[in-house]
Amino acid sequence: MHRLRLPFLAGLFALACTGCLDFDKESAVAVFRPEKDEVRVLFVYEGLHVAGKGESDLDTARKALTAIFGEAKGFYFGHPLFAVGWAPPEEGKNDSGQNRREFLKKHLDIQKTIFFVGKDNYLGAAQTLVVHNATKFVDGVNAMVSDSVSEQLKKPPKEYDEATIALLKKAVAEKHAWFQLEPGRVRFTFPGSPQYLAMTKRKFLEDLGVKNLRDLVNPPTPEKANGTTIVNNRKDNRDKLPLKGQIEATLKDFDTLETFFTETPLSVDQRRDRITLAIGVGVGEPLRVTSPYRSNEPGNKSAALQAHARTLSVPFQEGATPDGLIAAFLKQHGTK
Repeated sequence: MHRLRLPFLAGLFALACTGCLDFDKESAVAVFRPEKDEVRVLFVYEGLHVAGKGESDLDTARKALTAIFGEAKGFYFGHPLFAVGWAPPEEGKNDSGQNRREFLKKHLDIQKTIFFVGKDNYLGAAQTLVVHNATKFVDGVNAMVSDSVSEQLKKPPKEYDEATIALLKKAVAEKHAWFQLEPGRVRFTFPGSPQYLAMTKRKFLEDLGVKNLRDLVNPPTPEKANGTTIVNNRKDNRDKLPLKGQIEATLKDFDTLETFFTETPLSVDQRRDRITLAIGVGVGEPLRVTSPYRSNEPGNKSAALQAHARTLSVPFQEGATPDGLIAAFLKQHGTK
């Protein structure tokens, strides 16, 4: 996914204060209501904690917890660094996203938020989101993606060959439908040459962990810059573990990915000049997804974060569990 140049999507929806709020797991369930042109989504977050050991990290995480859950001004889209939000920027900072925020506020409505205490006494949360006028929302998102791609093409990434650049320019000019929504299914279509798409898939597999395993078998020569060796400074310090420990850590990543790929209804359709990734079985069925993201610091400063959560105007639901919350949501809003 990274090699499909999706970072331009993150730039459309980033929320400034989210970087230090982390979670162990996120699940999402979507129910489609075509007769009302709306989608209802339940997000469930398990093991909310702080990314980083410093007091400033805790302070930033508290601000994010307040904005996302206390003030209901956003939600996470599968990764702690990918927050869809409509909170205004901090005082004194440049406000370049007002139109984007107004668009999101017009179509997205968080109607309910709760906290709960889950496994290992860690903090959990759940949000119910409604997408109003879903057809126009998708049209607006597609227009923003086209604007972002157009801006990106002013200085194209080196991965794009000439054929891919031409296809992207054509897609922007023809108001390409990057995202398409149908009851029970979401599709994303990205233009590209056969060579670019082959490279993208190869890099995607490497990013999933294949490269890590290769490096364990044949460690790469440390890079040098200006005569100074550049050391691998992974945040999880995995490279400092014994070989067996490094393999076990990598296998945990694969366990998470295995769950995602086996339990998520995914499909890939590649043509001569494009690739389409789809999620969901369609026919109006609810869509359930568990993010493949896995935290490297589970439980970090969890108690301090939970203490802050109890100061917010968000109820704690006693006895709540992720599966129970999802079952209740589907019973209330699922296909009848």
